[in-house]
Amino acid sequence: MPNYGKIFNKIWQFFKRSSSSDLEGYRQSVIYPAIQFKANYDLPETPIRPVHGDLNISYDLLEMYHWSYEYRHAIDTIASDCFQEVEGQVSSWYVCETLSDGTKVAPEVLEIARELSAARCGKDLILGGDVLIRAAVEALAFGDSFLELGIGKTGLSKDDWDITASQYLPTFSIFVEKSSNNETLKYIQRTKLMSSEDDLEFNPIKILHFKYKSRGLYGNSIGFPSIETWRKFKDCSVALETAARDVGITPWLHILPEDKTEQDRIDYMQRHESMAASGIITNLYLMSGSDVRKAASTSGDSLTPLIDYWLKLRYQCIPPRVPAWIFPGLADTASGAKDIHGQPALTYSRLIGEVRSLIGEQVRWAICVKMVLRYGYDFYLANRAFDVKWPKWILTPNSEYTQVMSEFTPQNSTSSQDLQLEKYYVRN
Repeated sequence: MPNYGKIFNKIWQFFKRSSSSDLEGYRQSVIYPAIQFKANYDLPETPIRPVHGDLNISYDLLEMYHWSYEYRHAIDTIASDCFQEVEGQVSSWYVCETLSDGTKVAPEVLEIARELSAARCGKDLILGGDVLIRAAVEALAFGDSFLELGIGKTGLSKDDWDITASQYLPTFSIFVEKSSNNETLKYIQRTKLMSSEDDLEFNPIKILHFKYKSRGLYGNSIGFPSIETWRKFKDCSVALETAARDVGITPWLHILPEDKTEQDRIDYMQRHESMAASGIITNLYLMSGSDVRKAASTSGDSLTPLIDYWLKLRYQCIPPRVPAWIFPGLADTASGAKDIHGQPALTYSRLIGEVRSLIGEQVRWAICVKMVLRYGYDFYLANRAFDVKWPKWILTPNSEYTQVMSEFTPQNSTSSQDLQLEKYYVRN
């Protein structure tokens, strides 16, 4: 009988080319380094890095994404649409064979891009497929997303180095350190706000930093202007729930004849409560002139202003440039018609293109790193011109408003990439 354990182990070693030493960071925030780390659970992140100097904002952004229906659904929709085609396929980035001016891209660059998009570490893709959806989600929801690249040996030769693995790092545990002239020096995964001996430092070469609306060191969350609205929404939800419960629960009125005394009322109450405690009351015998009825309530109309305010706060939790009519009940007929006339789909498509662009810029960096590792820095300088492109995304298929989006990453910040790669190449 074959030893399936050894067979499976050999297959697994074939797929898992790298060792765990290629990755240095922790995929979850490390608050208590001395305690055994629970790596087998998806624990919620405990923020360490304050946003705009306020740690409460970091908590609010995490809370909004996890618990706000409108905020989370909008961000997840945007991130998914970046990787979707009209027929439902999950598609990802690729490198175009020619530039916009007709210049052909070097075959070695195309080969590197295809390898990187299909490369796996064990069962997990490194940068291809839908791996980068999380980067889009975190960049939108929190302003930043950090992906560590594992760079390790793949052969016996001293030049056999490659990108062998990747893992996401906790967003609010990563700190960026730059020089006075805005050069990125290192990334640090901290266990507390101030520096400590437990900190992990990363070479900038290894980190893909996805930033939405960069403001310097870090990005800016698309939901930052809605934080105050989210705080009001939580208070309003509690008030609305309490008011609705008070309105919905109305008492029963037991009316006795006018000639009955207080003692008669007490005797009736005790007898009725005893019957109710024994089970369901199937028969009730009343004295002449008695009545049992539900108390009338006209306070339901008083909930209308509170409900309208609650819906308005929900509407304001939707990130800008996301059509409100994807959330049933939030957009009335008039605003929906106005939206159709104004074509919010075009505005939404620009948002998709913007997110694809910030993802594509970091993909360019990964391709450049792999290019230097395989062919050297001189080859990179001669063949660094290439475009990261995405599949065509159709906004409204089969209609007169059909628009096609095909976004690519513009070739910018090339000089900073050259400087980083040159330093790394010379150092190694």
